Amino acid sequence: MSGQRGPRAAGAEIVRRFVELHGRRVSYLTAGDSGPTILLIHGSGVSARSWVNQLRGLVGAVRVVAIDLPGHGESDPMRHASVEQYGGIVANFSTHWAPVRSSLRDTHWAARSPSRSRPSDPTR
Repeated sequence: MSGQRGPRAAGAEIVRRFVELHGRRVSYLTAGDSGPTILLIHGSGVSARSWVNQLRGLVGAVRVVAIDLPGHGESDPMRHASVEQYGGIVANFSTHWAPVRSSLRDTHWAARSPSRSRPSDPTR
């Protein structure tokens, strides 16, 4: 089940859509309809709207999707949310954009935690 609504942005249409994952409504913004898909994930205390300039700027080159994590933006809340639970939501959400080819760039936590500033070894 998904829905959509949204205003036209300057030079690009940004559309808010919804998808239901495990009984929870998850909101996301999307722009563009061709090329590879880039998934943008906001940090704590903000929402998908923090990516509006990137959504506008990348349209035409790629399809851009910005998720509202549970309890943020227009997504339903999650009781006792944790980083692991957010990761599960993102993993489930990303299956809607198959085939998934991902590259994770962690700009939020790397700035706060030196132990997370280096990418982990993908062979572990």
